[in-house]
Amino acid sequence: FRSTCVVDEAEHLAGVITDGDLRRHLLAPGAEGLMARPARDVMTRTPVTIPRSMLAAEALRLMEERKITSIVVTTPTGIVDGVVHLHDLWRTHLV
Repeated sequence: FRSTCVVDEAEHLAGVITDGDLRRHLLAPGAEGLMARPARDVMTRTPVTIPRSMLAAEALRLMEERKITSIVVTTPTGIVDGVVHLHDLWRTHLV
């Protein structure tokens, strides 16, 4: 998916690390120590999320609007329920 979810001890979504996050940090000063840094220093802390009940067409619209290729599905309490990738939606031919 070119991203991974970061969760806290209670399994609530704390953030995501995307390939874009890694590229930005690799280009920053001190990037040689990137692999030794904790996830919280690299992750996007407020990722876009959707509820399981959101329609596929609405999820696609949101992803295109925000220019992102994947979106995290969370429960009402913020626990990761899954990830939807842009190509998954395109393959369905529903949208």
